[in-house]
Amino acid sequence: MTKILKNTSQFFTSLKVKQLLFWLIVWAAFVYFDKDVHSIPITILKELSNTIWLALLINFNFQVLIPRFLNERKYTKYFFAVALSSIVVTPIKLTTLYILQKKYGTTLSEILHSAPFHILSYIILMIGSTFFQIITDWALLLQEKKTLRAKTTQAELQALKNQINPHFLFNTLNNLYALTLKKSDDAPDVVLKLSDMMRYMLYEGNAGMVSLSREIEYLQNYIDLEKIRQPKHFEISFEITGEPGSHKIPPLLFLPFVENSIKHGLNNSIEKGYIHIKLTINESTLLFQVKNSINPTSSKKASGIGGVGIPNVKNRLKLLYPDSFELSILPSETEYDVSLKLNLLQMTTK
Repeated sequence: MTKILKNTSQFFTSLKVKQLLFWLIVWAAFVYFDKDVHSIPITILKELSNTIWLALLINFNFQVLIPRFLNERKYTKYFFAVALSSIVVTPIKLTTLYILQKKYGTTLSEILHSAPFHILSYIILMIGSTFFQIITDWALLLQEKKTLRAKTTQAELQALKNQINPHFLFNTLNNLYALTLKKSDDAPDVVLKLSDMMRYMLYEGNAGMVSLSREIEYLQNYIDLEKIRQPKHFEISFEITGEPGSHKIPPLLFLPFVENSIKHGLNNSIEKGYIHIKLTINESTLLFQVKNSINPTSSKKASGIGGVGIPNVKNRLKLLYPDSFELSILPSETEYDVSLKLNLLQMTTK
């Protein structure tokens, strides 16, 4: 029974069946609104003829004329072909009408007298169907772009998750092992923070938007764990001004900037490395700032800092916050300065 229902559903959703049902409805409408005083059978046959010729012309327009002429921008040839098709079909249609109606006293001259009306009607209907096709294609293109953007954003988010430095996890676990050996009171806290981070990445991070408070919590956990594994002479600060409230943002938006700053701001070639992270929130805007030290001898390479994560974030921002974000990345000889400003009220739903 289920298989029969499935096959029936597939049958009625196929393109050819949809077209057949459409033209049957058109034919029924023609019969209903026909003002002819002839018998019902003749009216049915007459309107069946009208519908068949109209369907042939419309499909000929879709399958041949539009691809061959309109899509190739041969507009004059297209309009000529539309007119010629209408002129060719009209005599055949009128002959059919004459055969069906002559026994009711309809003369051939009366039929031929209506020829210009039929030709003009066909031309208008064919061009009208072309405009309908253009509008339909445009709507489909918009839908495809929307779907592509959604898939692109999701793929970029997945790529962002995948590119999170595995050394962070390994080093955190090694530090955790060392803490357990020392029976340090910090070990349970490390386990909880790491567990919360994994939960956020695997589950909450799959959502299109997350609460700003949870994103901050994730970032705080990340920074706290980094502080444990980094040498004591490196300075890491995270300052938050304002309340996250009910604001939402894309997940893992800030992480690449923090990872980038840790990678380049805290390394053994810098005697007094530092990272200063500041997050300022008000009712409608968010300002995220990261400043990290740079080894002066490698400052020329700083302009190329970013890897995969930073371009990834830039693409996500362009998709989600078009014309409503400001991203500034300014490397100098001794410092790398990142500033991201978001309009929290203007995120696109595309």
